[in-house]
Amino acid sequence: AYYSRAIVEQNDQDAIAAWSTQIPPGIESQAQYWIAAGAWAERNGQTKEAARAYWQAALLEPDNGESLNRLATILARLGLNEPSRLVAVRAGQLAKARDMVDTMQSR
Repeated sequence: AYYSRAIVEQNDQDAIAAWSTQIPPGIESQAQYWIAAGAWAERNGQTKEAARAYWQAALLEPDNGESLNRLATILARLGLNEPSRLVAVRAGQLAKARDMVDTMQSR
C-alpha cells in the first residue's frame, strides 16, 4: 500500500499503470491504499471518487488524521460544509491528543 502512495505522490504514470495491472490481493483492507486512490482521483479531477476513497480510509483507520484531513477538505469542495466541519473537528481532536502524548513522552 505504501508503494502505491509513493508512485501516486510522485505522479509516476508508468509505474501507476504497471502497478494497477497487478494489485496485491487484500490491499483494499489497508487505509494507505485508499489514501493513494483518493490522491490519484483528486489529482485527476474526480472529486466524488476521491471523497469515497478518503471515506473508506477513514472507515478502516478511524484515527488516521491524514485521511480525515483529506476527507474534510474534499467534502468542503463538494459543498458538504457541515460534514466537512465535523470531520475536521475529529481530525483536530486527534492532532491535540497526539501532541499531548508527544509532550508527555518527551518529559
